[in-house]
Amino acid sequence: MRSHHTLVRLALVVAAGASVATTLRAQSRYGGPGYLFGEPFANVTVRVGYAQSQASSDIFGYSTSLFTLSKKDFAAAEFGVDLAFPAGDHLEWVFSLDAAQRTANSEYRDWTGSDGLPIAQKTTLTRVPLLAGARWWLRPQGRRIGSLAWVPSRWAPFVSLQGGLMYHEFKQEGDFVNFSAGNSVFAGNLSSSGWAPTAAAAAGLSVNLSPNLALLTQARYVYARKSLSSDFQGFQPIDLSGLSITAGLTFRLR
Repeated sequence: MRSHHTLVRLALVVAAGASVATTLRAQSRYGGPGYLFGEPFANVTVRVGYAQSQASSDIFGYSTSLFTLSKKDFAAAEFGVDLAFPAGDHLEWVFSLDAAQRTANSEYRDWTGSDGLPIAQKTTLTRVPLLAGARWWLRPQGRRIGSLAWVPSRWAPFVSLQGGLMYHEFKQEGDFVNFSAGNSVFAGNLSSSGWAPTAAAAAGLSVNLSPNLALLTQARYVYARKSLSSDFQGFQPIDLSGLSITAGLTFRLR
């Protein structure tokens, strides 16, 4: 009887050792060190980076020619959050919220006030895209090993397509010249805001840091245009498109 118990214990030790060896081999191949007891049911990514507005519509051309502004004045820091739900080894559904805002001070290039002082104003561009879509992983984010362990890959590239809405505001405050009323100077607060249909495409890379954590970087182009309010009557729809480059941490939820 004692020998029987000894053989059972020995078999259990061998099985446990084989399981550990299999997991360690998977770690060295895919992501180690470490693994999760089961595949993550969701991933949350917090990102920060740089967003450059394309600024190609005539309201931007008018502003940069009349005021001491340039296209780089419409670039801004961008903050974003992604919530993703895996739907297979290569696919996950992703919901994203980003925000970028920049205020730039300026003055007329060729005009001054009757007191000889600059005619100054400030321009603010706000863009907040709210997007939903799919992310395709060109390499799986991880592998299931046996019935319990999930081992993250060392790295995994992806592409994504999303659509949604963008809240935006284009605002100019300060002093302006009324060229149709004897070049008189007046104080104004001009703004246009609302929601615009939006489409986005991105490519990026996830690098594993630990079983529960990864570093994600991405470049994304967002397309959006929207008619301006009556404060900017006569102008074409504002171009809200642009390119952003962000990086952040992905937290795997179990």
